[in-house]
Amino acid sequence: MFLDAYILLSILIALMDLYLGVLSIRKNRTTGRYLGLACIGAAIVDLSYLISILSDSYLCMSVMSSIYFIDIDFMLLSFVAFTVYFTKGSFVNWGKKQCVWRCSMPFLR
Repeated sequence: MFLDAYILLSILIALMDLYLGVLSIRKNRTTGRYLGLACIGAAIVDLSYLISILSDSYLCMSVMSSIYFIDIDFMLLSFVAFTVYFTKGSFVNWGKKQCVWRCSMPFLR
């Protein structure tokens, strides 16, 4: 019973992510494209995880786990690109300064 509800909920969430991703991409803006790619990536993450936990084949579980982790990286990069375009890069210079400062601190002691 719980597994059936989980499967149904996962498929509904993946379909909603796909729908929102397509809507975002169709807006023809840079921010919409990156947000749409992140939403589609979230749908792939959800479906690949669902397939990997339901599969009895080791090869299928291994391939779906690899797709899961690769797509998480892709999704996070899409979210970073979306954030940079959404904020118009206003935090990029501050982030560079913080990175240089934090990386040089161990050498200054």
